[in-house]
Amino acid sequence: VMDALRPSRREELADIAAMAGVPRADSDAMARQASVRTRALVQELGVPADLAAFGVPERALDQLVHDGLAVTRLARAYPQQPPEADYAAIVRRAYAGELSGIETP
Repeated sequence: VMDALRPSRREELADIAAMAGVPRADSDAMARQASVRTRALVQELGVPADLAAFGVPERALDQLVHDGLAVTRLARAYPQQPPEADYAAIVRRAYAGELSGIETP
């Protein structure tokens, strides 16, 4: 989600990266690193970093997108409208463990 919000929340994400110890750089580079650092923290805590590792089957992804969009309060509040394409991309990337700030193996 942080990755998907980068276009509309770049400065806030750069601030998160700075708090996580990322050296000051341009705000886009720092915003990318906010996701990377957050994932590293999650992994250090032993929490799976992608939906596949949580045991979510790939066939369930479309339903996850549908269910997420059904929470209309959150869908309407999503800063990048309309949210459908972003929601689908967030779920697919979360399943695969993809982040824009790093290469996936």
